[in-house]
Amino acid sequence: NLLKNTFKIFKDSFLPLIVYESSRLLLKYKHLNAYFMGNKIAYYKNINIGVAFDIDDGLKVITLPNTDKLSMLTIEEMLYNLVEKYLEKKLEVSDVTGSTFTITDLSTSGVDLFVPLINSKQSAILGISQVDKKLNRFYLTLVFDHRVTEGKIAAKFLVELKDRIESYNLSQDENKI
Repeated sequence: NLLKNTFKIFKDSFLPLIVYESSRLLLKYKHLNAYFMGNKIAYYKNINIGVAFDIDDGLKVITLPNTDKLSMLTIEEMLYNLVEKYLEKKLEVSDVTGSTFTITDLSTSGVDLFVPLINSKQSAILGISQVDKKLNRFYLTLVFDHRVTEGKIAAKFLVELKDRIESYNLSQDENKI
């Protein structure tokens, strides 16, 4: 499909695409790029997507600053470089702080469906399950803080994200989300 020709490193992953499209949607769905503090909602000015990894050195959320301003290939390269730093135990504080929305990808862990926990000072987290090869689809789970937004908004975000991801395929039937 088109994605395999687009990515240089993450050829079997939807992660760079999901990070890219989520960052664009967060411009529209500002409540998902915010957090609840005291009795008020605080909105972030920047979109800094964090990506959760737990390879061999414990769970780390690496941050892609100003993600909405990055190209998909830049996102892929940054993810690769940050994973390399993680594996080499060379992550700096700036690499793991400042995220405003988190994506956790368990697609390589054999997990069909899971419910991730929202990080501190965030209002939402997006989980990616493994691809079901028989049905040719995977699940996205959006967990959100009801003090900041509501299910209707979360559903709209997910439907729009699904539509955007499916638009990258040659055929709408190739991959279902």
